[in-house]
Amino acid sequence: MRQEQQALSSLELVERAGLWPYFSKDPKAYRRHIRDYYHPLIEGYDDPFGYIHDDFVAHVDWPGCWEVGLGRRFLSLETGGSQFAIDFETCTHLVRETLERGHKS
Repeated sequence: MRQEQQALSSLELVERAGLWPYFSKDPKAYRRHIRDYYHPLIEGYDDPFGYIHDDFVAHVDWPGCWEVGLGRRFLSLETGGSQFAIDFETCTHLVRETLERGHKS
């Protein structure tokens, strides 16, 4: 069972964000830190959309539109083979649905 987390203040969030080890400043620290994260990808876009921690990935009942790549640590939002990038509204809906599932887990 997951332990409930206490809400952080705005200052605490900013302080935590400041602890992120950026590759340009410390490549070794970045590589160590990033091992605990997945990279969300959206079909039709070249770059990942941020990072998602292992704890979240492990507790979400992922909808069928997501492919969870355990080896390469990618989460791919699939559009069903369309040659075009997923539109903003559809993407937003699917991501929101996924986050709601994660929140309920």
